Amino acid sequence: MTVSPRQSGFSMLEVLISIVILSIGALGAAGMQVSALKDTCSANNRFRAASLATAMADSLRADRTQAVKGGADFTSSVATGSCSAVAVQPVKRWQNQIACELPGGKGGVDIDSYWKRAIITVEWNDSRGTQGQTAQQFRLETRL
Repeated sequence: MTVSPRQSGFSMLEVLISIVILSIGALGAAGMQVSALKDTCSANNRFRAASLATAMADSLRADRTQAVKGGADFTSSVATGSCSAVAVQPVKRWQNQIACELPGGKGGVDIDSYWKRAIITVEWNDSRGTQGQTAQQFRLETRL
């Protein structure tokens, strides 16, 4: 039995088409990987902001009587700390920690002594993960 030349293996056109299809698939997988890395970085920053805000809420509750008075040790507008400075006041130490842990990180605490509640704000630059929306904010409201 003889095999005709048309049926004996793959043609060059079939090989080229399969290479093109595999290349498109590989590029799609690489694009998904890059997107997943950006989203993971953004989610990690959001988690750190929530953790830092919760830590400040715990610090305020630990010294509730002073925090409710709203002294300078416990209140601050949203401000940037310094990663290399050493601070004595709790809010200043917290702002320094935010500056060290979040890109462009800022934090602030606003205390309403009448209602005995605190509004804790953490801001950071999330330009890598949000396609142009650089300023992100996490706010935590809690009763003291």
